[in-house]
Amino acid sequence: RSTLFPYTTLFRSASEFPGGEVFLQAYLKKKLLHSDVSGKGDVVISFKVDKKGNIYGAEVTKSAGSTLDTAAFNIVTGMPRWRPGLTNGQPADKPASVTVSFGKQ
Repeated sequence: RSTLFPYTTLFRSASEFPGGEVFLQAYLKKKLLHSDVSGKGDVVISFKVDKKGNIYGAEVTKSAGSTLDTAAFNIVTGMPRWRPGLTNGQPADKPASVTVSFGKQ
């Protein structure tokens, strides 16, 4: 037993879009520019990222109407694999959410 580190530390980190927040925003902007949806509003999609980086269990947690909700849901569920979050240094299922803002490009 080490006297330098007498306490066990639980290392945790959140799941992350490949490349981080800057790349997530660029991805969303690109998808929104190619979207045929008109309207304004913010839609929040909550989901989990599994140990392999796959998104599952996505649901709308803040609505801006069915058309925008559906478009945001499709954008989020079509994302590439995320970098999985860690618990004690090991990949673990983690919750995440993304806000998709329409009409603000």
